[in-house]
Order: sequence, then C-alpha cells, then structure tokens
Amino acid sequence: MKKIGVFIVGVFISASVNAQIKSCDELKDEIHERIKNNGVASFDLQIVNTGDAVDSGWSVVGSCENGSKKIVYKRG
Repeated sequence: MKKIGVFIVGVFISASVNAQIKSCDELKDEIHERIKNNGVASFDLQIVNTGDAVDSGWSVVGSCENGSKKIVYKRG
C-alpha cells in the first residue's frame, strides 16, 4: 500500500508540471497510462471542478486548466 501511495504522489507531481502544457483530457490519458503501466488493473479517473467536493476514497492526482479543474483517482 505504501508503494502505491508513493506512486500517486509521483503522478501528482508530474501531472502538476504538465498541467500548464496539456489539456485535461490529454493529462487524464497520460495519468491513466502511467497507473495502468504500474500494474493497477481496476481504477477510475475523473475530471472535476476544483471547488467540487470529492467523495471519500478519491485522491487528487493532477490539476489542469490553470487549476480550475482537477483529476481524481479511485482504485477498485
């Protein structure tokens, strides 16, 4: 579990750097591939407005559109 937490932090840092360059959909696709390539078989990613509440179990893994939207991740 610790390993996936470190991975998610790495994805978030990388996604934040790329957020200014890529659209939300491009960033979401890139994060999707990274998670899949790390061996996670079942997960969901969604693009939501930054001000929207995120349900328990979801983690923010990126932001886009100058911080107005975020990409959230849920395993399983």
